Amino acid sequence: MPNLEKMVQQMEQWCNDDSHGYSQYHRYGPDYDCSSAVIEALKRAGWDMGGALTTDHIRAPLMRQGWVWLPPDVPKQRGDILLSEEYHVAVYVGNGMLAEFAIDEEGGIAGNQPGDQTGTEAYIHGYYDYPWDGVLRFTGQSESEDDDMSMACIMRPNGENWMVYYDGVNLHPLAHPDEVIAVQMVAKKTTGKELPCFEMGSKGAPWYTRLRDAVNRR
Repeated sequence: MPNLEKMVQQMEQWCNDDSHGYSQYHRYGPDYDCSSAVIEALKRAGWDMGGALTTDHIRAPLMRQGWVWLPPDVPKQRGDILLSEEYHVAVYVGNGMLAEFAIDEEGGIAGNQPGDQTGTEAYIHGYYDYPWDGVLRFTGQSESEDDDMSMACIMRPNGENWMVYYDGVNLHPLAHPDEVIAVQMVAKKTTGKELPCFEMGSKGAPWYTRLRDAVNRR
């Protein structure tokens, strides 16, 4: 079973140990960058992160495993993941503090010297507004359960002759009818049921366009 406290304690351990520094070139231990550290801590605590590599890969797998996406100004709880999907990620550890892998010893990303040379490559310090896109919080309620609020579906946008797969976070245009079949095959194998498939809007009432704008807005 996944263990939230184990994930937080792993981040605290790394950030308090100067043998771990920041590097985007050597990011899989003992040095990490912001996303590889959080992803590895989640894996060690029992979450399946699939092929997640960077900040924009973190949200989707967690929301299938009992995490919810909250506004960035929500009151923080220990274990919250603070996420800027394009740029940065950190973990809130409580009492107004967060743990993060921030920057290398020269103020860059390479991390040519192993370990933390400055005490601020990986460290615990006061909370700040990055700004974050949102907060991921573990609730223990898996979205795969029967009473979930999963929005995964396949849509025909605005009456056009093509389809879009929506995974609940991102929109993925499908270029060939066989891709619709392939997505449905995977859904059936992994959840036991096919995804809802429906018309979304029309040329006169382009609701798909409104959805796309809302999903892509930062």
